[in-house]
Amino acid sequence: MANPPAKQILNSRMTLILASSAFLISTYTVLPQVISFYDFKDWKVADWLLFFQLLVIAISAYIALSTIKSSRDSSRERATLDTILNDNSDMELSVSKNIVLNFDKDPFKYLGIAKQDFVNDYKREPCTSLSELCEMESNKLQKPEYEVRGHLLHVLNRHEFYAIGVNTCLMDEVLFKRMHCNNMIRLWEAVNPAVTHLRSKSQKPTYYKEIELLALRWRENPLTENDLKK
Repeated sequence: MANPPAKQILNSRMTLILASSAFLISTYTVLPQVISFYDFKDWKVADWLLFFQLLVIAISAYIALSTIKSSRDSSRERATLDTILNDNSDMELSVSKNIVLNFDKDPFKYLGIAKQDFVNDYKREPCTSLSELCEMESNKLQKPEYEVRGHLLHVLNRHEFYAIGVNTCLMDEVLFKRMHCNNMIRLWEAVNPAVTHLRSKSQKPTYYKEIELLALRWRENPLTENDLKK
């Protein structure tokens, strides 16, 4: 789906500004007559025309404001749908998600090497959790571990981007929540310990904070059957 043209949004904003300005000027001009009800009978044709002009401008300003809001809502919905479609068609991301969500349960499946073989080849015990992968210095990771850590960072970076879009209202939260509520909560539960180590090592407590904020908010208010009926 194509996004609304920028020119259309700009025109809507200019219409609102001009209409609002004209409305305020006209209001200032006619306000004394409006306040003095007993003077209505003394209004001339020009006064009544000005009054009706004020009403027309007020209606135009309301329509312009509604148009801008509708354009923004439509833009958010389209951006959200595009994001969801791209997410579903991204096979690399799908593989990375599978590894991240299941690595702790069966690490050697995703390391692609048996424990004893790893010990024999690299002379140490392998990292067997996402948390251990992030706790260890990157230059000390062996190739199988480094690859899994890469999958983790790929998923975190992509979902941090999604969370920023939702949290800043650039994407439609209702629509995105319908599709990804359980996935986002489950992802945060899986990566939370690893993110804690990333923050501690980098001394940056804001790392992947947007994912955390979104996942915790949705966990407190999960998707319900009533949400799907709206």
